[in-house]
Amino acid sequence: MTQKDKELLLKDLCMRLPYGVICEFKRSTLNVLYNNIYDNTLTINNIEYVVKDDSVVRPYLRPMPSMTESEASDMFNVIYPKHKLINVEIEKDRVRFSNKDEYSKYYHITLFFNQIYSLEQLDYLNEHHFDHRHLIEKNLALDCTGLHIYD
Repeated sequence: MTQKDKELLLKDLCMRLPYGVICEFKRSTLNVLYNNIYDNTLTINNIEYVVKDDSVVRPYLRPMPSMTESEASDMFNVIYPKHKLINVEIEKDRVRFSNKDEYSKYYHITLFFNQIYSLEQLDYLNEHHFDHRHLIEKNLALDCTGLHIYD
């Protein structure tokens, strides 16, 4: 793992900690409370572990296209609380919303999976364990689709 990958993973994990992210560590599934990749330590329930250089800490995340229409609707309502959602279409790389605003004006909004549009959206994606940084593709995270580990 390169230093750049370590930094990306650390940034991503830090944002997910309030939501109880589950990680793979030494062939075990542990609930990570704090991870300091820079000095190779991992603290879990106040017990500090030393991570060997060949060890890998990878969070279990959901790919963005695994978002359901219900989740997309919930995310839309978090981002645009004053708008009325009419329809949701999920595609491989985006979600399209048909809606009307508080003045009953109809229009469409498209949110691409490779972009973050607001802090509210970022919080929603982290809370629901979506891989908005594409860590799965970089082999820095594991796909948990179908595993039901966050139920």
